[in-house]
Amino acid sequence: MKLQGLPEAVAQVSAAGALLFEQQPREGNRAFAAFQTYLDLGPQRSLVLVAEKHGKSKTIIERWSRRFDWPARVKAHAGHIAEVERRAIEHLAVENAVEWWRLAEAGLGYRRRTVFHVVPTGGACRRGFR
Repeated sequence: MKLQGLPEAVAQVSAAGALLFEQQPREGNRAFAAFQTYLDLGPQRSLVLVAEKHGKSKTIIERWSRRFDWPARVKAHAGHIAEVERRAIEHLAVENAVEWWRLAEAGLGYRRRTVFHVVPTGGACRRGFR
């Protein structure tokens, strides 16, 4: 099942309607906790590290990874985060356009106005002054 209007990696949901990176039907709490650890490890993620952190054998972690398709879920999570960031940046751009329009309508010149602009910072965004 896919959500309309969202990229494929973002929109994939399980048959039960949960996003792929959320706990899946028939996925136990321990298996999901291991997946969360795997996801949180970032680029250095490995099944061996997850096994060590959870005190489980590598075989069990490999089984959970295959059964619950961890690589696809990591991809879905990354796509979701990218989509959320893109929407936040678009929202700030609209806010900035409204502010520019308001200032232009008020007749303020370029040299006297302070306007917010989007400053990307490592995957997030913040407001800066120009």
